[in-house]
Amino acid sequence: MCAPVRHPPTKRRNQSYLACGESGTTWLQFILYTLCTKGGRELDHISNYVPFLENDKSFEFDQAGASRVAAQFASGHAAIGWRLFNTHLWWDMLPKGPEAKYIYVVRSAKDVVFSFYAHLSHQALSDGGFSGSFEEFFIEWCAGKIPFGPWADSLKSFMVDTNQGLQAAARDERILILSYAELKNDIGSAVRRIISHCNVDISEAEIEKCLPRFDISYMKANNAKFEPRSVRWEDKGDGFQFIRHGQSGDGQRAFSAAQDAAFADMLASSFPDGIPSVMREFCG
Repeated sequence: MCAPVRHPPTKRRNQSYLACGESGTTWLQFILYTLCTKGGRELDHISNYVPFLENDKSFEFDQAGASRVAAQFASGHAAIGWRLFNTHLWWDMLPKGPEAKYIYVVRSAKDVVFSFYAHLSHQALSDGGFSGSFEEFFIEWCAGKIPFGPWADSLKSFMVDTNQGLQAAARDERILILSYAELKNDIGSAVRRIISHCNVDISEAEIEKCLPRFDISYMKANNAKFEPRSVRWEDKGDGFQFIRHGQSGDGQRAFSAAQDAAFADMLASSFPDGIPSVMREFCG
């Protein structure tokens, strides 16, 4: 599954990898797309410009096994002048380039597992969906058996402990760490950090023009532009759509006392020396 990421060229200056799992992945894709186009290009579908790095369909392979970005996505990259990739891979699995930029978004673990269940429980089984209950899903997630492995291991791959706050927690200077809460509570500040980190050429007036688009209501109203095309979806008659409501706290409300205890056990196993201070707010 990781084979496609071995060879994509990483020499272009305008190249960013967006790493996060159920932590605002699609939201961040749209933010980058909009900033890179200065809000002047109407979106047809986000996947045309920010393909999934670990999906074989994102690449074409020659007989020697070397890869290049598939024509559909190479065309999208050329149209916006940036090579953007969405990924749930860990830091040590990613292709590295001296001028490539990486953005990692971290969110409350309880919201992550609840959102991931909502996602996979409506995805076709043949495309990696999940048919069991939330209780069953939670057990497998705690055991690291759900796709992309243990949540805590993802954090540890991108972040180091520090008492200087989230901005100082990146394992590498090419990584920008953002929290889902920051995106929710102060989108303007988060957007300007993204612009600075990725060296996006955009004026203040153009930023102000883009900001209203980043409200989740725009994405909900245009769900068809964001729902992944690489998998099939199942309509269970419960009103699910891929772009949900963008709220925090669903996971906390969904947990039973037994699940809270199992969650605490998972954290204790993942962090035998104690939860690093910079990660505690996401482990509550």
